[in-house]
Amino acid sequence: MAPDTRPRALKIRDAVSAESEVWDRATERRADLEYALEQFMESKEWEEMPDDERSKRYEEMSAAVNKAREEEKAGERAWRAAMERAEKEIPQ
Repeated sequence: MAPDTRPRALKIRDAVSAESEVWDRATERRADLEYALEQFMESKEWEEMPDDERSKRYEEMSAAVNKAREEEKAGERAWRAAMERAEKEIPQ
Protein backbone atom coordinates (compact mmCIF):
# COMPACT_ATOMS: atom_id res chain seq x y z
CA MET A 1 0.00 0.00 0.00
CA ALA A 2 1.40 3.40 -0.96
CA PRO A 3 2.24 5.69 1.99
CA ASP A 4 -0.27 8.35 0.94
CA THR A 5 -3.23 5.88 0.92
CA ARG A 6 -2.55 4.29 4.31
CA PRO A 7 -4.31 6.95 6.45
CA ARG A 8 -7.41 6.70 4.24
CA ALA A 9 -7.35 2.91 4.46
CA LEU A 10 -7.14 3.11 8.26
CA LYS A 11 -10.10 5.49 8.37
CA ILE A 12 -12.11 3.15 6.16
CA ARG A 13 -11.15 0.16 8.32
CA ASP A 14 -12.20 2.08 11.43
CA ALA A 15 -15.54 2.94 9.80
CA VAL A 16 -16.16 -0.72 8.95
CA SER A 17 -15.24 -1.69 12.51
CA ALA A 18 -17.60 0.93 13.95
CA GLU A 19 -20.47 -0.33 11.78
CA SER A 20 -19.72 -3.87 12.91
CA GLU A 21 -19.92 -2.79 16.55
CA VAL A 22 -23.29 -1.10 15.95
CA TRP A 23 -24.59 -4.27 14.31
CA ASP A 24 -23.25 -6.42 17.19
CA ARG A 25 -24.94 -4.21 19.81
CA ALA A 26 -28.22 -4.33 17.88
CA THR A 27 -27.99 -8.12 17.67
CA GLU A 28 -27.37 -8.38 21.41
CA ARG A 29 -30.26 -6.02 22.17
CA ARG A 30 -32.62 -8.04 19.95
CA ALA A 31 -31.54 -11.30 21.56
CA ASP A 32 -31.95 -9.85 25.05
CA LEU A 33 -35.46 -8.61 24.26
CA GLU A 34 -36.47 -11.94 22.72
CA TYR A 35 -35.16 -13.74 25.79
CA ALA A 36 -36.99 -11.36 28.14
CA LEU A 37 -40.24 -11.94 26.26
CA GLU A 38 -39.74 -15.70 26.36
CA GLN A 39 -38.97 -15.65 30.08
CA PHE A 40 -41.96 -13.44 30.80
CA MET A 41 -44.30 -15.77 28.89
CA GLU A 42 -43.01 -18.70 30.96
CA SER A 43 -43.30 -16.86 34.27
CA LYS A 44 -45.88 -17.22 37.00
CA GLU A 45 -46.68 -13.52 36.57
CA TRP A 46 -47.76 -14.25 32.97
CA GLU A 47 -50.11 -17.00 34.13
CA GLU A 48 -51.66 -14.87 36.87
CA MET A 49 -52.10 -11.74 34.77
CA PRO A 50 -55.59 -10.84 33.49
CA ASP A 51 -56.03 -11.57 29.76
CA ASP A 52 -56.34 -7.93 28.68
CA GLU A 53 -53.26 -6.89 30.65
CA ARG A 54 -51.33 -9.93 29.40
CA SER A 55 -52.25 -9.09 25.82
CA LYS A 56 -51.19 -5.46 26.24
CA ARG A 57 -47.89 -6.44 27.85
CA TYR A 58 -47.22 -9.02 25.13
CA GLU A 59 -47.92 -6.46 22.39
CA GLU A 60 -45.56 -3.93 23.98
CA MET A 61 -42.76 -6.44 24.38
CA SER A 62 -43.33 -7.89 20.92
CA ALA A 63 -43.21 -4.40 19.41
CA ALA A 64 -39.88 -3.80 21.14
CA VAL A 65 -38.54 -7.07 19.73
CA ASN A 66 -39.71 -6.13 16.22
CA LYS A 67 -38.10 -2.69 16.48
CA ALA A 68 -34.86 -4.31 17.64
CA ARG A 69 -35.00 -6.70 14.66
CA GLU A 70 -35.31 -3.74 12.31
CA GLU A 71 -32.40 -1.99 14.03
CA GLU A 72 -30.36 -5.17 13.68
CA LYS A 73 -31.16 -5.38 9.96
CA ALA A 74 -30.27 -1.70 9.52
CA GLY A 75 -26.97 -2.34 11.32
CA GLU A 76 -26.20 -5.22 9.01
CA ARG A 77 -27.02 -3.15 5.92
CA ALA A 78 -24.78 -0.32 7.14
CA TRP A 79 -21.93 -2.77 7.79
CA ARG A 80 -22.33 -4.35 4.34
CA ALA A 81 -22.31 -0.91 2.73
CA ALA A 82 -19.15 0.00 4.65
CA MET A 83 -17.53 -3.26 3.53
CA GLU A 84 -18.42 -2.54 -0.09
CA ARG A 85 -16.94 0.96 0.18
CA ALA A 86 -13.81 -0.48 1.74
CA GLU A 87 -13.40 -3.06 -1.00
CA LYS A 88 -13.71 -0.35 -3.65
CA GLU A 89 -11.57 2.30 -1.98
CA ILE A 90 -8.70 0.38 -0.38
CA PRO A 91 -6.07 -0.53 -2.97
CA GLN A 92 -5.24 -4.21 -3.04
